[in-house]
Amino acid sequence: MEIRRLQYFVCIAELGSLGRAADILRIAQPALTRQVRLLEQELGATLFTRSRRGMQLTEEGTQLLADVTGPLRHLEGALQNIRSRGADLSGNVALGMTPTVACFLAQPMLEGMASAAPEVALRIVEGTSLHIGEGLLAGELDIGLLHEPLHDHRLENRDLMTEDMVIVGPMASGLSPDRELLIDELTSLPLILPNPKNGLRSITERYAAKYGVHFTIKYVIDSFPVLKDMIGNGHGFGIMPLSAILKEVEAGTLTYARLKNPTRRTLVVSTRTNSRVPRVMAKLQSVMEDVLCTLHQTGRIGGELKFANARRPALKVA
Repeated sequence: MEIRRLQYFVCIAELGSLGRAADILRIAQPALTRQVRLLEQELGATLFTRSRRGMQLTEEGTQLLADVTGPLRHLEGALQNIRSRGADLSGNVALGMTPTVACFLAQPMLEGMASAAPEVALRIVEGTSLHIGEGLLAGELDIGLLHEPLHDHRLENRDLMTEDMVIVGPMASGLSPDRELLIDELTSLPLILPNPKNGLRSITERYAAKYGVHFTIKYVIDSFPVLKDMIGNGHGFGIMPLSAILKEVEAGTLTYARLKNPTRRTLVVSTRTNSRVPRVMAKLQSVMEDVLCTLHQTGRIGGELKFANARRPALKVA
């Protein structure tokens, strides 16, 4: 079986369109259609159904995609690592982020990589810590940024930074950055939190358990933009790091207060255990640290940077 046919199959499956896949792969659509048919004949299974909505995976196609995506990424990474020696970095890398990280880090990461390694295609995937961990183990993601480490022997974790959590509310709530709240004062506030599988929710629950208090949860919302909108419209309060709501604070739609005895969020970078790190991934991690240094120096994020070279001069990132 030709590896390129599997690569064609994955591209079509991810895009859901034969035409768009042909454009990206730079292959004529009839030739791509023929390659898919040859693959189906070789496997003795139909992988796609064609409809007005595009290319839809069959049950067999869905199973094949799940089985080959990780191994193909590993193979492509190994080949890219050899090709890139002595040459400009090129290739593809997938970075997973939780929503509260993506809201302040996604754009500067894309800009930083575009400047430092213009031939590298960076794909950012947003999801919960659990989903990112699953993506790492399946080989669908190369690096993940999580609220806290996932305890799995197949993953290696390294702390990047820690930051205090704050209580967030609407502008009319009376909260002020100059005022500190005791944890007992939070028990009377209606909270809006993500589901229990979310890393921020876990941090909040451990915080309550540590001081033996019970929080009143009014809404459970998994969409971070919706959660912030609900807070801004006066439906409740949230507990999250300041970096996650800095744009809204500056825009005057949300405000916050610090906690007298704060709990902290640790940002962790996670990769697969014993995986050989291609140069492109090493470059991504270097740019990530430079971006965090810049954000920290300009006050876009608070807390403490944990990596060893956190005090080095940072790259200028727009």
